[in-house]
Amino acid sequence: MRKTLETITPLTDADLAVFDRMRRWLLEPLDDGHEFLYDSIRGKLLIVQAVLMAKRFGPHNVLELQALGVAFGDALAQKLDLAWMISDSAHFGREPVLNLPGTSLAIGAFTAIQKRVVQGEPVDVPALFDAFCQSTERLIRPRRSLWGRVFGRRLA
Repeated sequence: MRKTLETITPLTDADLAVFDRMRRWLLEPLDDGHEFLYDSIRGKLLIVQAVLMAKRFGPHNVLELQALGVAFGDALAQKLDLAWMISDSAHFGREPVLNLPGTSLAIGAFTAIQKRVVQGEPVDVPALFDAFCQSTERLIRPRRSLWGRVFGRRLA
Protein backbone atom coordinates (compact mmCIF):
# COMPACT_ATOMS: atom_id res chain seq x y z
CA MET A 1 0.00 0.00 0.00
CA ARG A 2 1.44 3.35 -1.07
CA LYS A 3 1.29 6.28 1.24
CA THR A 4 -0.06 9.45 -0.33
CA LEU A 5 1.55 12.63 0.89
CA GLU A 6 -0.69 15.65 0.58
CA THR A 7 0.53 19.19 0.99
CA ILE A 8 -1.70 22.21 1.41
CA THR A 9 -0.30 25.56 0.31
CA PRO A 10 -1.71 29.04 -0.36
CA LEU A 11 -3.03 29.94 -3.79
CA THR A 12 -0.40 31.39 -6.09
CA ASP A 13 -0.83 34.74 -7.83
CA ALA A 14 -1.72 32.80 -10.99
CA ASP A 15 -4.38 30.82 -9.09
CA LEU A 16 -5.83 34.04 -7.66
CA ALA A 17 -5.98 35.55 -11.16
CA VAL A 18 -7.86 32.50 -12.50
CA PHE A 19 -10.34 32.67 -9.61
CA ASP A 20 -10.88 36.40 -10.25
CA ARG A 21 -11.56 35.73 -13.96
CA MET A 22 -14.06 33.02 -13.00
CA ARG A 23 -15.87 35.35 -10.60
CA ARG A 24 -16.01 38.10 -13.25
CA TRP A 25 -17.44 35.61 -15.76
CA LEU A 26 -20.22 34.76 -13.30
CA LEU A 27 -21.05 38.42 -12.73
CA GLU A 28 -21.03 39.46 -16.43
CA PRO A 29 -24.70 38.61 -17.13
CA LEU A 30 -25.95 40.58 -14.13
CA ASP A 31 -27.52 43.96 -14.74
CA ASP A 32 -25.35 46.93 -13.85
CA GLY A 33 -25.34 47.55 -10.14
CA HIS A 34 -26.30 43.99 -9.18
CA GLU A 35 -22.76 42.79 -8.50
CA PHE A 36 -23.51 43.36 -4.81
CA LEU A 37 -25.35 40.01 -4.88
CA TYR A 38 -21.96 38.31 -4.72
CA ASP A 39 -21.28 39.94 -1.34
CA SER A 40 -23.72 37.69 0.54
CA ILE A 41 -23.81 33.93 0.97
CA ARG A 42 -27.39 33.81 -0.30
CA GLY A 43 -26.47 35.93 -3.32
CA LYS A 44 -23.62 33.63 -4.31
CA LEU A 45 -25.89 30.60 -4.05
CA LEU A 46 -28.63 32.33 -6.07
CA ILE A 47 -26.15 33.17 -8.82
CA VAL A 48 -24.91 29.57 -9.02
CA GLN A 49 -28.47 28.17 -9.07
CA ALA A 50 -29.58 30.72 -11.69
CA VAL A 51 -26.67 29.85 -13.99
CA LEU A 52 -27.47 26.14 -13.66
CA MET A 53 -31.17 26.71 -14.32
CA ALA A 54 -30.41 28.84 -17.40
CA LYS A 55 -28.44 25.91 -18.84
CA ARG A 56 -25.86 28.28 -20.31
CA PHE A 57 -23.50 25.36 -20.92
CA GLY A 58 -23.21 21.60 -20.68
CA PRO A 59 -21.16 19.00 -18.82
CA HIS A 60 -18.14 19.50 -21.08
CA ASN A 61 -17.70 23.17 -20.17
CA VAL A 62 -15.13 22.51 -17.45
CA LEU A 63 -14.02 26.08 -16.74
CA GLU A 64 -17.57 27.38 -16.46
CA LEU A 65 -18.55 24.56 -14.11
CA GLN A 66 -15.46 25.19 -12.03
CA ALA A 67 -16.39 28.88 -11.88
CA LEU A 68 -19.64 27.78 -10.26
CA GLY A 69 -17.50 25.76 -7.84
CA VAL A 70 -15.53 28.89 -6.97
CA ALA A 71 -18.74 30.78 -6.13
CA PHE A 72 -20.08 27.79 -4.20
CA GLY A 73 -16.78 27.56 -2.32
CA ASP A 74 -16.74 31.30 -1.67
CA ALA A 75 -20.14 30.92 0.03
CA LEU A 76 -18.85 28.02 2.15
CA ALA A 77 -15.71 29.97 3.03
CA GLN A 78 -17.79 32.96 4.10
CA LYS A 79 -20.10 30.82 6.27
CA LEU A 80 -17.48 28.55 7.87
CA ASP A 81 -14.38 30.80 7.99
CA LEU A 82 -12.50 28.66 5.47
CA ALA A 83 -9.78 29.74 3.05
CA TRP A 84 -9.01 28.67 -0.51
CA MET A 85 -5.76 26.72 -0.67
CA ILE A 86 -4.07 24.30 -3.06
CA SER A 87 -3.94 20.62 -2.22
CA ASP A 88 -1.18 18.71 -3.98
CA SER A 89 -1.12 14.94 -3.74
CA ALA A 90 0.22 12.04 -5.77
CA HIS A 91 -3.27 10.59 -6.05
CA PHE A 92 -5.37 13.65 -7.01
CA GLY A 93 -2.72 16.04 -8.31
CA ARG A 94 -2.97 19.78 -7.74
CA GLU A 95 -6.43 21.13 -6.99
CA PRO A 96 -8.04 24.03 -5.14
CA VAL A 97 -9.68 23.10 -1.84
CA LEU A 98 -11.20 24.92 1.08
CA ASN A 99 -9.17 24.64 4.25
CA LEU A 100 -9.86 25.46 7.87
CA PRO A 101 -6.76 27.48 8.80
CA GLY A 102 -4.48 25.63 11.18
CA THR A 103 -5.85 22.20 10.26
CA SER A 104 -5.44 19.63 7.50
CA LEU A 105 -9.17 19.72 6.68
CA ALA A 106 -9.59 19.99 2.89
CA ILE A 107 -13.03 20.38 1.31
CA GLY A 108 -13.41 19.82 -2.42
CA ALA A 109 -15.90 22.55 -3.27
CA PHE A 110 -14.11 23.52 -6.49
CA THR A 111 -15.47 20.55 -8.44
CA ALA A 112 -18.61 19.85 -6.36
CA ILE A 113 -20.98 21.37 -8.93
CA GLN A 114 -19.02 20.08 -11.92
CA LYS A 115 -19.11 16.45 -10.73
CA ARG A 116 -22.87 16.53 -10.30
CA VAL A 117 -23.55 18.16 -13.67
CA VAL A 118 -21.26 15.70 -15.47
CA GLN A 119 -23.14 12.81 -13.81
CA GLY A 120 -26.42 14.31 -15.03
CA GLU A 121 -27.66 14.91 -11.49
CA PRO A 122 -29.97 17.83 -10.80
CA VAL A 123 -28.21 20.28 -8.49
CA ASP A 124 -30.18 21.89 -5.68
CA VAL A 125 -27.55 24.44 -4.68
CA PRO A 126 -29.02 25.49 -1.30
CA ALA A 127 -29.50 21.83 -0.26
CA LEU A 128 -25.95 20.98 -1.36
CA PHE A 129 -24.65 24.00 0.56
CA ASP A 130 -26.52 22.93 3.70
CA ALA A 131 -25.16 19.37 3.39
CA PHE A 132 -21.59 20.65 3.03
CA CYS A 133 -22.06 22.98 6.02
CA GLN A 134 -23.51 20.26 8.24
CA SER A 135 -20.76 17.77 7.35
CA THR A 136 -18.03 20.34 7.86
CA GLU A 137 -19.46 21.63 11.13
CA ARG A 138 -19.54 18.06 12.47
CA LEU A 139 -15.85 17.71 11.61
CA ILE A 140 -14.73 20.99 13.13
CA ARG A 141 -16.98 21.03 16.21
CA PRO A 142 -14.90 20.61 19.35
CA ARG A 143 -15.20 17.09 20.65
CA ARG A 144 -15.96 16.62 24.30
CA SER A 145 -14.68 13.71 26.33
CA LEU A 146 -17.04 11.04 27.62
CA TRP A 147 -16.85 12.59 31.10
CA GLY A 148 -17.54 16.00 29.64
CA ARG A 149 -20.64 14.72 27.85
CA VAL A 150 -21.88 12.96 31.00
CA PHE A 151 -21.12 15.67 33.57
CA GLY A 152 -21.21 18.84 31.49
CA ARG A 153 -18.74 21.55 30.50
CA ARG A 154 -16.79 21.61 33.76
CA LEU A 155 -15.11 18.29 32.82
CA ALA A 156 -14.89 18.84 29.08
